[in-house]
Amino acid sequence: MSYTTLQKQKRQCCKRTIQNKDDTIGEGITTGLILVLGIISIINSIGVAVYSVVLVINNQLVLMELLRTLIVAGFLLAIGLGSLHIFRKRLSTLMSKKNPWEL
Repeated sequence: MSYTTLQKQKRQCCKRTIQNKDDTIGEGITTGLILVLGIISIINSIGVAVYSVVLVINNQLVLMELLRTLIVAGFLLAIGLGSLHIFRKRLSTLMSKKNPWEL
């Protein structure tokens, strides 16, 4: 076998993969879900914190229970900020991959 026939065989067995429209739609859906998760978590954490502080002010909640609810609110806030950070990173990588000459 000559060198050229070996090269032809190698090219035939290794086909290049092409990104199709379904892949980009899937990435967009995943990125959107990450954004929605972040926004819902942040709003929920703010709501839980405000509600528990209002209950403490009205003497309907003990301060130790306030600590527990604030820990849960902090956990939700961390999840929300982390998902927004992942969303921002994904968005920047998608924008850098895009060809500037294509609209």
